[in-house]
Amino acid sequence: MQAGELDTYWGLKTRADHALEDIQQADYVILPTFIAQWKLGPDWGFGVTGFEEMTKWVQRLYDGGATICSISSGGILLAEMGLLDGHEVTTHWTMAESLSQLYPQIRFSFDRAVYRVGEDERIWVAGGGTCWQDLVIQIISQEAGPLVAAQTARAYTIFGQRSGQLPFSEWQPKIDHGDSAITRAQMWIDEQYAAQDVLPGAIEASTLADRTFKRRFKAATGLPPTHYLQRVRVEEARMLLETTNMNVEAVAVHVGYFDTAFFRNLFKKFVGLKPSEYRERFSLFSERSQEAEDELGRAVA
Repeated sequence: MQAGELDTYWGLKTRADHALEDIQQADYVILPTFIAQWKLGPDWGFGVTGFEEMTKWVQRLYDGGATICSISSGGILLAEMGLLDGHEVTTHWTMAESLSQLYPQIRFSFDRAVYRVGEDERIWVAGGGTCWQDLVIQIISQEAGPLVAAQTARAYTIFGQRSGQLPFSEWQPKIDHGDSAITRAQMWIDEQYAAQDVLPGAIEASTLADRTFKRRFKAATGLPPTHYLQRVRVEEARMLLETTNMNVEAVAVHVGYFDTAFFRNLFKKFVGLKPSEYRERFSLFSERSQEAEDELGRAVA
């Protein structure tokens, strides 16, 4: 990459004050989100055409003691370089499944916004979206101390993603597996998820024997039937917490759980937040607006 004016993917222009070859030493190198000529899929790799110079430059600075940081898709360069092999890291949650197939030697997780791995933990991998803010605050903490980092976060109203990207991620069931019997079972579960006998009904809908059903269901969807049902119910619960004022107990019953404590624990396991915390952060339904609507309704009546 040369110095001078650069065209970005979206047509915006920026300027590089130095060429890569001009920078032979650095404390930190930050790889931002970028779009390359690549496609995710079992028959596609990551096209690094045009990035060979950059990857060599990053490796050279890393070998020289620099801390390498990536944001969202910027971590793909580190994966391609082999720097993330054998480590647990993160990426944007929408890319995790496909990247796991491309790089099976890397474990992608969402429990934290930033993961530190590698020699002397000098590779910092941040997730998608606003996780870059967490990365910046951690760099400030490393260089200036936690007090300055906390003051900076307050000054710029930065809320750390303590639960990582889990609350933001959306579970997408596998439906393109080609097993019609399991597809029928999935459709049954989607429609009857709250029923206490939903799994026996799904087995019946598949027309398979019990053991065969369990084996083929996991092979097709990647999850055991019970785990799959839990994910379906939790996704429905998320929608209710976002769009209604139903209390947590009512939400639990609506999705098929009469043990509210079990539901709360299950929800936090998959989402990273308690149901009440999730509602507080993501609810689109204001209690105050509901009270106003109720009052208006009484006045009209």
